[in-house]
Amino acid sequence: MGRSEEPTGTREDLMFQKLFVLTAAIITPVALPVAPALSAAPCARMTMSVSSTTVTRGAMAKATGSIKNCSKEAETLEVKYSAQGPCDFNVSGTRSITLAAGETQSTTIPVMVPAVACPGVYTLTASAFSGKTRVATASIRVTVQ
Repeated sequence: MGRSEEPTGTREDLMFQKLFVLTAAIITPVALPVAPALSAAPCARMTMSVSSTTVTRGAMAKATGSIKNCSKEAETLEVKYSAQGPCDFNVSGTRSITLAAGETQSTTIPVMVPAVACPGVYTLTASAFSGKTRVATASIRVTVQ
């Protein structure tokens, strides 16, 4: 018949061994659910330029704007734009744009300055928003003579 071996050591040694085994069982690493990674923070860069910062009334100018998504994920941004100037001139609007990660979109538009436009300095501004957070702004001033 098989003989079982009795543990050797003092009573304190045996209690320590049992405590060690119990502690090891409790703290043994187990697979824990991992929280999903936080998404990349929204990021955009904008530029704005005009063919000339001084324009004569009745003449044509070209305005160019670009926006780059500098985050690591696709972004849908609301671009709010405005033009303000003398004689209570105020034009504004909003455009939604979706950019892939790292993508840049640019546009150039011809702008005819009306012959009856008030002379003075006009400010063109565009701001990109992700939700309620402004992530980029570009602005330029144009003098109409």
